[in-house]
Amino acid sequence: MSGEWVRTGGSDGDRVEMREHDGLVQVRDATRPGGPVLNFHSSEMSVWIHGATGESGHLT
Repeated sequence: MSGEWVRTGGSDGDRVEMREHDGLVQVRDATRPGGPVLNFHSSEMSVWIHGATGESGHLT
C-alpha cells in the first residue's frame, strides 16, 4: 500500500517530498512530481538523516 507524499520543511520552499512505500522510503523533487524517485531502505535513510543532522531519522 502506498503512503502519502509528505513535504519536508526547509527554508527554500519545501522542495523535497518523502513517503514510505513497499518497505522503502522514497524521495522526490516536489517541483517535479512525475520525475525520478530515489528509493532507500528505512535503515539507510535513518543513517543518512543521523549523519546529516545528528538526530534520529524518522519519516513521521
